Amino acid sequence: MIQLPERAVTRFFVPLIDVLILLFCIFLLLPFVSSPADTPPGTDGPTDVEELRADLKKATDDLAIEKKRTDELMRERAESAQRTVVWTIDIDGDTGELSYPAPNGPLGTRFTIATADEARDFILNSKKKTRAVKYLFVCPRKASRYPDKKTLDNIADWFGKESFAIDNPFAPK
Repeated sequence: MIQLPERAVTRFFVPLIDVLILLFCIFLLLPFVSSPADTPPGTDGPTDVEELRADLKKATDDLAIEKKRTDELMRERAESAQRTVVWTIDIDGDTGELSYPAPNGPLGTRFTIATADEARDFILNSKKKTRAVKYLFVCPRKASRYPDKKTLDNIADWFGKESFAIDNPFAPK
């Protein structure tokens, strides 16, 4: 009569599967731990002293050229920053009028811009000393009815050809 095995087959296959998984992981890690056998050690670069000196001279020359170029870009950037002027123009929260601080006047003195002619004169006077002028219109920091549509239209009409920005914390985003 045939007798059934006393042990289950899974007792044999579970350790076998574990060993196979371990071998497969080692197989996957082999490319990371092996060194390339294509090039013999010591032949990965020039061995002649003259070649090394030529490479060093070329690298030094390239470094000098890049340093000169970097210095030139930094100088241009500094000059550009010195030429750019930002004028801050406040928008009054109660009346909606545009005002800016007097350039050389006493502290607290402000001029207003109420018409297109005054805006044109302000733009021409602000561009006398420098070519790069930017205008920043600062809205009130408390809730108010200004800047209203009329004020924003005036700013767009009067300063439309210039570089300007409106800082409005209550503008819809």
